[in-house]
Amino acid sequence: MAIVLANGENVYPEAIEHKLDSSPLTADSLVVERNGVLEALTHPDYDFIDKQMQGKSEEERQAFITSELERIHQAVNMQTGAFPKSRRYI
Repeated sequence: MAIVLANGENVYPEAIEHKLDSSPLTADSLVVERNGVLEALTHPDYDFIDKQMQGKSEEERQAFITSELERIHQAVNMQTGAFPKSRRYI
């Protein structure tokens, strides 16, 4: 089902979710519109993260998750063109 943005553009969240979910760091994602902004709710694959961060502190693990999700979301935004872009990720 399409999300209709304030500018009238139809956004198909499944296409964005598919790109987000193609990362091994992402277990699942959901793209929603909230207050006129696209948000990508992303659930990390903690099994993958645990393997990558074995022996690291909780702070290092959280920094890894944050930076990698940011990188993934930026890459997906670049792939999708001017619109649709997820403006926030959670």
